[in-house]
Amino acid sequence: MTMASDYQQLQEDAQKNIATGNIEAAIEQLEQAYTLEQSFEVNQQLVQYYYEHEQLQAATDLIKEFVADYVQGTESQQSLYVDVCVRANYFIDARQFVAQLPVNNQLSYVETIIEAENRYRDDQHTALVTNQKAFFHLSEVPMGQQSRAISKAKQLPLQEFVFSARGILVDPFAHQLTRVSVLDELMKLAVAEPVDMLTLIETKINIKPSDIKALEQQPIVIEVMGRLAESPLANDPSQYLVLEQQFRLCLMLLMPNFDEAIGDVQTWMEQTLLMFGFEFQTDKTETETQKIWREGLSNALLKL
Repeated sequence: MTMASDYQQLQEDAQKNIATGNIEAAIEQLEQAYTLEQSFEVNQQLVQYYYEHEQLQAATDLIKEFVADYVQGTESQQSLYVDVCVRANYFIDARQFVAQLPVNNQLSYVETIIEAENRYRDDQHTALVTNQKAFFHLSEVPMGQQSRAISKAKQLPLQEFVFSARGILVDPFAHQLTRVSVLDELMKLAVAEPVDMLTLIETKINIKPSDIKALEQQPIVIEVMGRLAESPLANDPSQYLVLEQQFRLCLMLLMPNFDEAIGDVQTWMEQTLLMFGFEFQTDKTETETQKIWREGLSNALLKL
């Protein structure tokens, strides 16, 4: 049998077991099918069964694999996403999901989330305080563990999450990647209130997260990555994959100060390649401003 036919057979067997009430066997077959093909259809079924059987962490982890599909899905699919996140106390994930929906579809979901946040404050105050304190001191967490720490912090209600995030953005001991990662969460929340943030060169700026485009939507990022993809460097797939990741990291560290940090795209790309150890001749030099940001970038990379 082919993988496709195995997948189809497992789905059919699962539906038969569901019809006869053998849910445990059905879940096992759906899990096997999902390992063969990560489809939105099976994702929904598994999430629904995990949710109904109180396997909330499994449901939350799985549902996040198809965020865009749930956003574009039916009202019941959107409700499932919000219900799963709220039930598992992932309030920030729920709010970030709702922020992607049309404005006229958001109100009822926001009300549901607010009610759940208030219950959480009343029922799990100690856990809330502990989690918020840990998030506020994110800079003390080793870099390799910070992504997990941010994920844990997304179980905070909005007010507490944003309060701690504000502190991290101006924490002089936080790595720039930490600050940018937290800024990205505020952008996904469409936070409209201005916040202060330390830049890569330690200057303080005041920004409105809701006004900042995602990294991959930034014009300079699109231009840089486009030029890299069209360059001879892309002829070596393995080398290009590494370079693509390195350039993306550099651009992420500059977020959101692209216009200040990259005065000339071509010169910036050439100097970045030289910084990575490539050897070639160039008669172009960076402006003094671009050199300042280059030094900040180099220092940040060395600290990773």
